[in-house]
Amino acid sequence: MGIHIIAEFLGVSPEKISKVEKLREILDRVVAKSNLHVISSSFHQFEPYGVSAVYLLSESHLSIHTWPETVKKKVIRREFLERKSGN
Repeated sequence: MGIHIIAEFLGVSPEKISKVEKLREILDRVVAKSNLHVISSSFHQFEPYGVSAVYLLSESHLSIHTWPETVKKKVIRREFLERKSGN
């Protein structure tokens, strides 16, 4: 059993979530500061903008899908499944 977190972030600058290069910098920093261990990662750039990213972690996984062009604008949906350590 684990914890599944789904979150929407409103008001995020489109420049931060529209292109792989910038989003990768942000996510790499988040993963490092969270003391998570990356096995691999994959990114897909949608045209003209929008990104999907997946990190396979030794602890679990992290997936991000951005839709900077949506009506609600500047939304990031973040899904993170965290495995319980059993402690």
